[in-house]
Amino acid sequence: MKNLVTMVMALCCSIGFAFAQQNNPLSSTGYSTEAPTGFWLELESVVEHDGGILDGQTTYRVYLNTLSETDYLSACSGDSDNPLVIDAPQGYSNSPFNAGWNAQGINPLFFATVPELAFDSFLDIGGFDSNTSVGPSTALGSVDFTQQFIGLTPLGASFAIEDATGGAWFIPFPGLEVADSH
Repeated sequence: MKNLVTMVMALCCSIGFAFAQQNNPLSSTGYSTEAPTGFWLELESVVEHDGGILDGQTTYRVYLNTLSETDYLSACSGDSDNPLVIDAPQGYSNSPFNAGWNAQGINPLFFATVPELAFDSFLDIGGFDSNTSVGPSTALGSVDFTQQFIGLTPLGASFAIEDATGGAWFIPFPGLEVADSH
């Protein structure tokens, strides 16, 4: 079962993930070799942009593959013992038409007039746009990673959640009775 970690899912950039806890970047197969048996991250190239404002960039999605359809990803987090690092050397594509850090600010009604909005960079769990995102919450330590996805982020954008307090974006588990709804 693929659970979309729309964490950098619409990242229009060259991207690299490093999991400092394991000090092991995603392997050439597209997943961490340190994940528990049956679970892995998958990096999918959605589109390589040729022309327009996103010329030369690539949109990626990241999936957490799990053992069961009822497995539920509820948080992406990091701290000093289990750092989370997202490194996008070419920067993020942040549209001024998404004022937020997650998919809640991406209105599909604007895609016809602002096509690059469909490829805006954001963090989410399961959402692609305002119709599908349930709007994750955050717990922030000394690193406000949400700021990387608001406004025009410069080239070389990256962040690491690796301090003692840590941080996360999360969606509480809705319950087994609605496990198929997200």
